Amino acid sequence: MKMKKSWSVRFILFAILPMLIMLFNACEQKDAVGGNDFYIDLATGNVTDQFGAYQSNIPDYTNLYLTGGYVYIYGIIVFKALDQSFYALSQYHSLDGCSVEYQVAYDELVCPCDEFHFNKYGQETIGNGTSYLAVYGTSLSNNLLHVYTP
Repeated sequence: MKMKKSWSVRFILFAILPMLIMLFNACEQKDAVGGNDFYIDLATGNVTDQFGAYQSNIPDYTNLYLTGGYVYIYGIIVFKALDQSFYALSQYHSLDGCSVEYQVAYDELVCPCDEFHFNKYGQETIGNGTSYLAVYGTSLSNNLLHVYTP
């Protein structure tokens, strides 16, 4: 009897317990927001990290001069909204992986693949209510637009 009990305890510890852990971890929703902290120089399009080290250049950075203009960088869409403020959200729709676009006529982000709409705060306004866009913080100081994980 002692052998059976020992075998069943080992079976639970080594076979069933790892499967339960994997199941619970698979159901856990992980936030799509990664740790981002960079600056866009609106005069040159240069992108630097939080320490001022050069990272890259955005060729179409002048889009950000215009209301409704947007650029993609590091999986983030940065845009200038109707209220003349800058916003930064996840570039990819969480359901289908398509790049969203800012549409100034709606003052919303729209997924071209399924026409879901999102407001400036990442909340779905048209769709099935199951998706969102991760939101990043922005602040403007002189010509430097700071984009960061809040």
